[in-house]
Amino acid sequence: MIVGTGRKSPPGGVYMTKKLLLVVAIVLIVTTGAFAQLTFGITGNQYVYEGEDGSLPSLPTVWDDFRDGVGTFWGFFGEIILGKLGIGLAFNYQDVPEFGYDFDNSGTIELDELYPEMWSYDANVYLSYHILGGRSFLDPFLQAGLGMNAYDFKNEEDKTVDNSISDEDPLFASAYWDFGAGLGVNLGGLGIFLKGAYMVPMDGAVTGTDRYGNEYEIDPWYLNGDFKWTFGAKLIL
Repeated sequence: MIVGTGRKSPPGGVYMTKKLLLVVAIVLIVTTGAFAQLTFGITGNQYVYEGEDGSLPSLPTVWDDFRDGVGTFWGFFGEIILGKLGIGLAFNYQDVPEFGYDFDNSGTIELDELYPEMWSYDANVYLSYHILGGRSFLDPFLQAGLGMNAYDFKNEEDKTVDNSISDEDPLFASAYWDFGAGLGVNLGGLGIFLKGAYMVPMDGAVTGTDRYGNEYEIDPWYLNGDFKWTFGAKLIL
């Protein structure tokens, strides 16, 4: 199995891990939770690439793919809203497709019977500005954040010294900025929303820490797209 190179990271690397994103989320909840509105829910991300002319696939085309579950990254999010300003954390993932083999015509052997389960995921921290407030019936908003697209073992216990450099950091990862806008519809404590954002690759490699405490560059992973659409449903507390 191909793994990271293990080379030490030069200054300017992007330090971003699942642990860091979790710490940020906990700090935000602890420091603002007593005074803020909390929303959380489920989302589906659809990623698209620009065509040669710079155009993006139409929203009806994206909706058809989402409705059929084609290329969808499912996940969840939580957001704290103070007045009109929101701070959120989102996580979406897609299991690596499983392939079957029938070597001796005795029945198909699934991939996960031979190799550990793998997944690709998108972890994102963002700021949002709800123009009319987070509880308004129509909820237009702007959003900007940073995220990481990564490829890794789905179960941490599958990592060994033979197939990975770190027990916690992903095998491959790349970081990005995202900038976009969206529109929600809220009815009391329930809401639905749609948002779109451009994904801009971040300079510098994502770095991790190996089993011996040394910092290293994680081999890059491709961004899931140039642009992402997010369809979501939420609870408003």
